[in-house]
Amino acid sequence: MWGCEYFHSSQWGSFSAHWIFGGFLTVIVLLLLGIFLRGLLKSSRTRFNDRDDSLQIIKYRLAKGDITHETYLEMKKIINQS
Repeated sequence: MWGCEYFHSSQWGSFSAHWIFGGFLTVIVLLLLGIFLRGLLKSSRTRFNDRDDSLQIIKYRLAKGDITHETYLEMKKIINQS
């Protein structure tokens, strides 16, 4: 039959080439997956950091006397909704 010696070819034969190519593709897929997941985590952290920064700013403005307590509560409600 054709290809009967496929698995018994030389050490550097076509069978080894398939393993090397498969390993190379696996590494590429894992790298792309890692980059994608890192991007997702980074975007979610940025969203929470923006909210925390906004709350710190209005707390500072309240402490300085720039805004009233009622204005602070309204702004805080708006920030927490997003």
